[in-house]
Order: sequence, then structure tokens, then C-alpha cells
Amino acid sequence: MVAELGRGGFAWVFKVRDRGLDRWLAAKVVSPELASSAVAMERFRREAATVSRLSHPNIVPILFVTSVGDTACCLMPLVEGEPLASRLKREGPQPVAVAAGIAMDVAAALDHAHSVGVVHRDVKPDNVLLDLASGRALLTDFGIAKADDARTVITTSGQVLGTPLYISPEQASGGAVDARTDVYALGVVVFEMLTGATPFTAANAQALFALHAAARAPDVRELRPDVPAGVAAAVARALEKNPDDRFPSAGQFAEALAIAQPRRSLRTSSATVVERVGAGDHRIFQTEATGSVRDPVAALRGAPDLGALREAVAAARAAVRLAVEQGRSARIAELVCALHERSADVPPAMRKELQEALAAIARDREPQLALARGWLAAAAERPRLEEALGVLAPDAPEVLVDLVRSERLAELVVLADRTGALSEQSAEQLASERSAAIAALLAQALRESLRPLAFVERVLAKLLRHPHPEVRRAALETAASRGGALAERLGRQALSDGDRSVRLAALAALGACGRREAVQSLGAMLDQGSEEEQLAAVAALLSLKLPEAAAPLQRLLEKKSWLSFGSSRLRKAAAAALQQVRG
Repeated sequence: MVAELGRGGFAWVFKVRDRGLDRWLAAKVVSPELASSAVAMERFRREAATVSRLSHPNIVPILFVTSVGDTACCLMPLVEGEPLASRLKREGPQPVAVAAGIAMDVAAALDHAHSVGVVHRDVKPDNVLLDLASGRALLTDFGIAKADDARTVITTSGQVLGTPLYISPEQASGGAVDARTDVYALGVVVFEMLTGATPFTAANAQALFALHAAARAPDVRELRPDVPAGVAAAVARALEKNPDDRFPSAGQFAEALAIAQPRRSLRTSSATVVERVGAGDHRIFQTEATGSVRDPVAALRGAPDLGALREAVAAARAAVRLAVEQGRSARIAELVCALHERSADVPPAMRKELQEALAAIARDREPQLALARGWLAAAAERPRLEEALGVLAPDAPEVLVDLVRSERLAELVVLADRTGALSEQSAEQLASERSAAIAALLAQALRESLRPLAFVERVLAKLLRHPHPEVRRAALETAASRGGALAERLGRQALSDGDRSVRLAALAALGACGRREAVQSLGAMLDQGSEEEQLAAVAALLSLKLPEAAAPLQRLLEKKSWLSFGSSRLRKAAAAALQQVRG
């Protein structure tokens, strides 16, 4: 054991070292208070059995189960990141595009779980991990999930399972649950990401159950007016009391969020079920390698010794080359993921063969390029292709970054971000590109990045120093779309820019920040800016929707020079804004 990562009412999680396979893992154990409870141990066992049925890039897998003394212990990959709950506590409401992106990742995981008959039943920000390495949101903690074939009931009659703030009406009333139960909980999570609060609050769990069961959820736009009407409507549908009135699947809910945004999302196709190839599918018997290995994937999974493993690895590499020539990105992803999955459960001596093969495939460039082009063309296969790129990108991150430079597509910047190829160093390199088009693509992609706000702000600050005004405007537009302290700081920084259009974009960013600190800067622009900038400052003060915005508007209208020489258009705009602010 090295360090405690977190604890809840049911289990504790620690960071541990797997000496046998030389890796860091997360170990989950039942909390000491429940270690002697047969019900708790049965729930723990069921979680392991449930998650073992799931294989998806947005679900944290359980590698194996062992025991520490008399206590069962689940070992999982160590996710270097933070729970969504921590992000919300630190940053508050998220930009609409970011909230939709997180919803898409969680929805993709839920759709996969639902496809194999598993209902999570406890979707909440604490159970969504934001992976800093890949930029993805991962769903975890299937401790109270319900599987269709579950034979053991671990609740007493009438007991309600779930977290009261996120529980569905049917859960609150002890009714039957299905995929639409998770749609409701995801709706609550999205509501919280957009507004900073859950739809219902109450003094105790029973009161919350009653609200979920009978009370109408507030309109998102009542708490955050800048949310597009279509996004608010999608959230409202997800929070319908009757499951028949909700979205049939989590993926459809996430797609509705993406479509309803003012700008087309760069990630609209991520919320989809990863195709599952069954034992009866003839494709798993296709032969693509020469020699004694007819099916490289099966050979990798079943190799009993180092000799057999080397044969399987050689066959897999040959199959990757053939798939590249044939343009079969899905086959490349299957082979890369098989190599990676096998490397997680073999001794160190055998693992070296697999790691060297993956590094060689990554350095070859062509497999990554084929995967990226397949990602652009095949929406339904994106999650699996992203997973394979996430395996290869750390060994050769420059491949995707170079592809961004050549293809000049914002979607590829998002792909590099989500697969770990877009490190802070490579992001700063793109921000320094002399090509305004490439740097502007980076600014556009940062609107939807799930990276921490500090990462986004550092890169945008770099973009604000770009020689091309259009790049600086794009950076400020991204800051405005994310709002909050980021928009206020960057907007204030750019008010002294030498380009008029950039200064106007800075004023718009200050208007979008919603912070009192922006009032002074906007008031100063009313005193010294050009007429166009004064009009923009008036509009920004109105956008703040703060009573403090009335003072600078009042001062402007009271100036003696204003009565003699002021513009009629500006006077009317300031008077109208002052009236609305006071109202």
C-alpha cells in the first residue's frame, strides 16, 4: 500500500504497487465497518462479477480480485485524474460543450452496460472519473448495479438503492428499473454540470425521494439563462417522471445535447455502443497472417509460454501491416487492443515482447494515421479506435499532432486531446504555430476539452500572444464559451491589445464571465474607449446580469460632456441597459 486515494460509506480505495507485473494499481476494499457484513461482501463480489462482463474504453475495468486477510480486494487500473464531483466543487458550472462531452462519454459506457443487461443504478459525479492522461470521462463503481441474470438479491424488501440526490422516481418508490433509470440519473448529473446544483435539495433522504417521485424539475434556463433552449429541453426530457417519456437510451440523450448546441460538437458520435463480436461471428476466424498462427487475436489471448507468445506477436504485427494496406482501421484497433490487453496479465519477462511490439507499431506511424482517418470516417467505431490510439499515442504522440498540421481539422485536435497525444508541451507548440489556421483550430478544440481549467487557461494564454489577430480572437471566443474566472482573466488581459477586433472580443469575454471583478474593467472602457468599444462595454455590462453593473452606466449618463457631445446611439444603449440592470 502506498497512499489512500479516497473512501466512501461502502469501500476505501488505495494506490498500490503490483510488484509481480511492475505497475501501479488502484485497490478497492470494503470499509472496516462493513468487512464483517455478509451483505456488504456479497455486494462486493457482485460488483466484480458485473464489471467483468463489461469491456469498454469509458468503463474502469476490474483486473482481478484477491484478498487482504479476511477482506476481499478488487484491483483496477490506476486512473490519474479526479472525480467529476471534485471538478464541480472546484470550478462550478461547466461550459455547455464540456458538459455535453462528459455526458457523451458516460452515455457511451452506459449504452454498453445496458447492451449486456447491466443497469448501473448509481450514476453520480463521484462515480465519474476524469482521466487526465486521455481527457476522457470514465464510469466506475458498479457496486449496486443490477444485472438481468442476477440470482442473488442483496436488499431487503422495500429498501431503496441509489444516492438520494440522483435517484430516479422508480428507484425512489422501490419500482422496477431499466436503462431509462440511468438516463434519469445522467440527466441529474448534466443538470448539475450546467447549473452547479442538483434539481432537488431537501433536509433528508425521504424528502428527496418524494421530490424525485412527484415534483417537477426546474428548467435549466431558470438557473442559467445562457443554456440553449434545445439543451434545456433535452435535460427536461431525461428528467421526466414516467420512464416512457424519457430518452430510450443514454446515447440518444447525449446526442440530443450535442445537436442542440449553437455550434456543431466535434464529438457527436462518441456516445455509441462498441460493437461486440460474438463467438458465432465468422469474422473472428478470418486468417490474415502467414505461418502457423491463423488467428493472431486468439493466439495472443491463449499463448501459454514465451515461445507461443512471440509467434502470436509476430503474427499480430503482420496482421496490422496487412490491415493498414487494406485500410481496415477496425481490424488495426482489434489487434492493438489485443496486444495491450495481453500485456496487462503476463509476467514482466513476457510483457516486454508485447510492449516492444506496441512501440514498434506506434513508431511506424501508418497504423496511427489509419486509425485516425478511420475515426474521422466511421462514427460507430470511434470509441474502439480511440482506445487503440490511446495505447499507441504515448510512444509516438507526434504522429497525431503532425496530422493536425497537415489535415487542419479541429476534430483531430480533439482526438489528440482524448488519446493523450496532446500534452501541454505539444499544445503550446501548436499554439505557437505561425499558421493562424492551425492555432485557431487548437482554440476551437479547447471549447470541448475535458482537461482541467488550469491546462486550458495556460494554452489560451499562449494563444493570446499569437501574432495573428484571428487566433487571439479565437482564444477569447473560447474563453467566453467557458465563462467564469478564465473568461474574466483573459478578457481583462486582452483589453490592451493593439487590434480593435481583439479588444471587442475581450469585452465579450468579460461580459460572459458573470463575475463582479469584470465591472471595473468594463467601466474603464466606458471612460476611454472608442464609441464602438463603449457600445460593446455597455452590452457586456448588461450580459453580466449583476446589480453592480448599474453604477458605471449611471456615471456615463450623468457626465456633462455626455449631454453635449455624446452619441445618441450610445446614450440610448446605456439608458436601456441601465433600465434592464435595475429591473
